[in-house]
Amino acid sequence: MLACTSGTDGVTATASSSARSRDRRAGSACGRARGSAQSQLRALAPIPLKTSSCSDVDERRRHAGRSPPPSFEYSFDGGEIPYYGPDPWDSTLKQLNADPGVGFVNAIHLQCYSGGQGNVDPRVIQQWQDLIASAGSAGTTVLIPGLGTVQAQPGPWWYENAIGGSVVTRQGLAMDGRADWSKHLRTLNYPNASAALQGAQSWGGATFFFYCQAPVDLGPGRQFAAGDAVFFAGAPSWRPVPQCTGYSLSGGCSNIYNVGGACPADLQQQYKAWRGIRTPPQGGFIWLYDSVVDCFLCGCCGGSEQNPATTAQAYRNAIMNGLG
Repeated sequence: MLACTSGTDGVTATASSSARSRDRRAGSACGRARGSAQSQLRALAPIPLKTSSCSDVDERRRHAGRSPPPSFEYSFDGGEIPYYGPDPWDSTLKQLNADPGVGFVNAIHLQCYSGGQGNVDPRVIQQWQDLIASAGSAGTTVLIPGLGTVQAQPGPWWYENAIGGSVVTRQGLAMDGRADWSKHLRTLNYPNASAALQGAQSWGGATFFFYCQAPVDLGPGRQFAAGDAVFFAGAPSWRPVPQCTGYSLSGGCSNIYNVGGACPADLQQQYKAWRGIRTPPQGGFIWLYDSVVDCFLCGCCGGSEQNPATTAQAYRNAIMNGLG
């Protein structure tokens, strides 16, 4: 399998082959494509490019006791690689189609947000499909354009020595001890609430927590000491507890990277527009899952703490419903 991602952040391709001989051929194709693309990229924009590397990317299977197929990683790093210049991608795809062969590249993930906003136009999406067809990959290489989610304010929990802009603070609240605690992530002790907020930033994954200024008993098996911060994913079920303060990521999320909005309904509309071209995309992706988590409780897409709008399922449905 080979997946190519195009955008101003760079291009990365990861491949796995079932035969060592094919892997060696792919490695040589990697080198040839690398040289061609690098030279063309320098002609388009004089930028420094780091040397591409070919390395094993499937160690997990080895550790699981299985013998993995050979694999390599091919990547361009550094500088602005111009998504608007199709020649390097056309040349690279044609060379990989020649050796190791058509079907080796099975997908192109196209950035259509932030620096790749120029790809949003349906006519440009069709140009990419035409590029795939002209390289002889129609029916074997699919085009998967991507958009961004709503984004939390910088941080989101802690930013430049201050509480993040997306954090909502609620004095005198803690998670109800009788509620569902299945999404409890961890409990750690901190000297103060600021340190707990920095801990939330470092660990990641939490959408809310409460911090105990004094010992608190929330029920059987749920006794906490002064300084304990109790982190959760999902949506909170708060209850009044004077010794505690509740914190959640439920404010300040907005569209930063997309042309036409970043809520699920906005993305569905964009994918629907792409569906109307002569060769519609065969899939889609959303960047970035961490942002979905950070904005899980966000009300900017019409949601609330009780009925969050920015969930992974909502974005999945936006792609599926948009592309039909």
